[in-house]
Amino acid sequence: MLPAFVTVSVTDCNDNAPKFSNTEYHIQVSENSVVGTRLVQVHAYDPDVGANGLVRYDIVSGNSKQHLTINSQSGVLAVNQSLDYEEDSKYTVTVRACDGSETSDECNVAFAVIYVTVLDENDNAPYFIDLSQALFEPSLRLVVLICPVLSPQAITSTPTQQL
Repeated sequence: MLPAFVTVSVTDCNDNAPKFSNTEYHIQVSENSVVGTRLVQVHAYDPDVGANGLVRYDIVSGNSKQHLTINSQSGVLAVNQSLDYEEDSKYTVTVRACDGSETSDECNVAFAVIYVTVLDENDNAPYFIDLSQALFEPSLRLVVLICPVLSPQAITSTPTQQL
């Protein structure tokens, strides 16, 4: 009997889900940050080999106004539209990591949450609340109008200005 040599090739199947290095991220960003500002880079690892180990990222919730965007390949979360503290001061964004090739119909998934706190800047001018309640003080030598003045920042945050 002659010896036979057999070669067996094992093909990796997509049997592992990606795992995020962190499942929560806490970041702060100035409301004056320009479009394209990088906020954080998420990372998920998949031990599968080849296309089954490729990881893609997308935002699945917490971004209804599209203020943020994520690069599907690098996992970099960035500012997509101008931020406004007075409009939205916090975002809770859920990011999904999906493995396999882009042509694959099925993938294993993992999720991470990014808590984004928008920092207030002194970007709104004060304004008179109601001139009908203004008082004129005749005892003063100068003409002085006394009425309530409101700064928009005073409503939503700690004072960042003086009148």
